[in-house]
Amino acid sequence: MHIGIAGPIAIGPIRELLPANRSLPALYSFPLIGVLARELHDLGHTLSLFSLSTEVASPILIETDRIKLHILPRRKRGDAYDFFQKERRHLAQAMRDSNCELVHAHWTYEFAAAAQESGKPSLITAHDSPLVVCRYYLRTKAILYWTMRSMLGLNVVRNAKFLTAVSPYVEDHLRYVCSSGADLVTIPNGVNESLFSRGRCRLDGPEIKSPFTMACVLEGFGLRKNAQTAIEAFQILKERHPDIRLRLYGVDFGPGERAQAWASSQGSLDGLEFIGKVSQDRLFSDLTGETHLLLHPSLEEAHPMALCESMALGLSILGGSKSGGVPFTLDNGKAGFLCDMRNPAAVVSSIQQILSSPEEVKKRAEHAWHFANREFTSSRMTSRYLEAYTRVLARTDLFAS
Repeated sequence: MHIGIAGPIAIGPIRELLPANRSLPALYSFPLIGVLARELHDLGHTLSLFSLSTEVASPILIETDRIKLHILPRRKRGDAYDFFQKERRHLAQAMRDSNCELVHAHWTYEFAAAAQESGKPSLITAHDSPLVVCRYYLRTKAILYWTMRSMLGLNVVRNAKFLTAVSPYVEDHLRYVCSSGADLVTIPNGVNESLFSRGRCRLDGPEIKSPFTMACVLEGFGLRKNAQTAIEAFQILKERHPDIRLRLYGVDFGPGERAQAWASSQGSLDGLEFIGKVSQDRLFSDLTGETHLLLHPSLEEAHPMALCESMALGLSILGGSKSGGVPFTLDNGKAGFLCDMRNPAAVVSSIQQILSSPEEVKKRAEHAWHFANREFTSSRMTSRYLEAYTRVLARTDLFAS
């Protein structure tokens, strides 16, 4: 099958398949999409990949035997204010010019809109709900951007013939918008199987003896990710457990970045380690070898990769009981601990429970590893997407102009 994949693609998983002597611009990227591309390639499929970069002014095509990587221009600012018009035009033209049999577009925004405009049979995967995300930016300078983005997403969902959602939470939202005849199913995200081997070694090995260390892995310091509550809860715990530590990873969480500036303004720096954006290898090494608990304070998530990866790595996890797809990801609390992330006192109480219940912590981490190994592997995800592609190609008449 010749499959088109459109979305923010991390090149790492497929870099060795591309010409070694060809330098690549930085791409708008997300690791999962690269993992999917590699799995499909390893199964023998031909791929056309459609990506965006702010470092190119005109389309670039990089070809190998079974991969065509289209790198198309993306504006540094203002792209959403005309509903990504220029980006969509470049993407749709590249899709039309390709020989792919269908386009699998990720997220319901510019990539999905371009797939629909290309006229190619398309499958659209929603990694979030355009009905929800915008509300977390209501009192910020980004509200116009997210309003325009959400409006585009709703229009895409309304016109989609074939959709997948990464969790039942997202699927429920999409059903409010999509047509009654749309083919809509849930296909959860998948974790590379190699992480499960690392997690098995952790679970079967000796307990980590360092001071109790928690980690937050978040992208962006804002209302939705809710790191402020995690920091406030940590400072309360610090008074009772002086040796406890909290490490913060991700964009905005490095030294001197937004999260540290806010914590400093609150006088709350003691015991906090602002790590910031690191490689996945560094992150997984830190989580596996030095972290006792993943604290995930987000108020809303679809199906967070940070949780799936931590489950595979054998970590204990505390997530939000009212945080969208988090309860689904944690098997409704069997694969981790849940509390109301809007309430620092509830977070403190849950962490106290974790500190005093080592046998229960071990039990849930074991369940999490087995649950994720059954439901959230990259091979299972890829297999289910291939089934969806077959359904799309069986109804190409729906996409006839």
